[in-house]
Amino acid sequence: GDANTVIGYQAGDAIDDGENNTVLGRHALGANITGDLNVAIGVSALSSFIGNASVAIGREALRDANHASTADGAVAVGTGALAAMTSSPNNTAVGYQAGGVTTGGYNTYVGYQAGKGASGAEANNTAVGNQALTAVTDGGFNTVLGTEAGHDLTTGDENVFIGLNAGDKTTNVDRTVIIGANAGGAIMTSDADGTIAIGYEAGIAITSGQHNTYIGFNAGKADATGRYNTIMGSDAGKVLVGNGSGEADYNTFVGWNAGIAAT
Repeated sequence: GDANTVIGYQAGDAIDDGENNTVLGRHALGANITGDLNVAIGVSALSSFIGNASVAIGREALRDANHASTADGAVAVGTGALAAMTSSPNNTAVGYQAGGVTTGGYNTYVGYQAGKGASGAEANNTAVGNQALTAVTDGGFNTVLGTEAGHDLTTGDENVFIGLNAGDKTTNVDRTVIIGANAGGAIMTSDADGTIAIGYEAGIAITSGQHNTYIGFNAGKADATGRYNTIMGSDAGKVLVGNGSGEADYNTFVGWNAGIAAT
């Protein structure tokens, strides 16, 4: 191969026809024979890789990537970033162990252990923040921003979690919009699919309540199981408590302190 730069014990030691690779670190890009345009910096970075145009910076970044084409173009920056990914396409991970155990594709994870996950087929997720979406396995098309936002989500799809701890305890819910620090902070079940909670601690107690919209500071803060509620305004419906028997259903509160005494 031509125009390769290789520094380190057994770094790039299999390169034959590969060209324009930059390798620095023990065992970095150690299995590559014909791949081109790779950057591997760090002990065992890209150590199993045989493809092209990937970037791994950090100890064991993209360590297990081993496919000649489908893993091309991956970017991993940080110790253990995308370490377990083998053949999944178009992943980008920046941060310590970001996407560390992911085996899915088309994901973007930025932050300490963001999208670290477990072995699964999660795809098309975007998570930015310290331990954001860190438990994801098969969930897909989620957009998560904030420290520990969506932290426990494993299989939920098409959610938007934005804010410190937003939706952090839920494992399996779909198509929710949770925006604000601690918003949607309880364990939402699949009954809560489609919930909208926007504002500091809005809908923080919701578990199985269906078709609810909470917008505002502390809006619907105490409601766990109420259904078909529309609550908008600071402290609106703050003490409303559903018990699953219809006592906190079909309410509309709009304005500051609206329905503040309703239980």
